[in-house]
Amino acid sequence: MKGSFEEELLVGVLESHLHSYQPLKGEAELVAEAMTCLIGTPRLRDISDGISVVAKK
Repeated sequence: MKGSFEEELLVGVLESHLHSYQPLKGEAELVAEAMTCLIGTPRLRDISDGISVVAKK
């Protein structure tokens, strides 16, 4: 993205170091862990409350 502005308005430059990020776990493990409990939601087994069949064909 390109843009222009007056230099006196420049407070600082934010640089991303995302390219150097090294996750502690593998991709599959991170996705599986995230799917077990989505942010702010209870686990499926907790909300099913004894229901053995969640969906039918």
